[in-house]
Amino acid sequence: MAGCARPGIEVEDRLSAILKWESGAMGTITASTACNPGLELSVEVSGDSGTVILVNDRIDFWKFKDAFPGDAGVLAGKVSGTDGGASNPTAIACAGHRRQIQDFCNLILGEGGDLIDGREASHAVSIVEAAYRSVKSGKAESIVYLP
Repeated sequence: MAGCARPGIEVEDRLSAILKWESGAMGTITASTACNPGLELSVEVSGDSGTVILVNDRIDFWKFKDAFPGDAGVLAGKVSGTDGGASNPTAIACAGHRRQIQDFCNLILGEGGDLIDGREASHAVSIVEAAYRSVKSGKAESIVYLP
């Protein structure tokens, strides 16, 4: 469900969604720029084989049932992170946008790009569209990805 907690804002400032994959795996998405005092941006992926928690693009927790050879390299390559806008959308840092724009420019210049490509990025849009359809229909909606 999406909504707006702040008067005068032209976009939703809060969202909560439950996702279910064909495999039976489930996930939740909760996002808001209307929280007080607001928390740092975090992403948590947990399953029967392990858990990863990112806080502001920084690895905060990384533990799996079985260790993998690349684990140490991933943990050593922690990124500096970005600032979120959990309580103030105008406080969202622009570093992530700058990296995306630079990557796009690199693609145009033929220098390649190593961030998310357009097809992969469209998956996020497909999830948002399904959430809107679900709010309108009052039912669960399928996520339709581009071919």
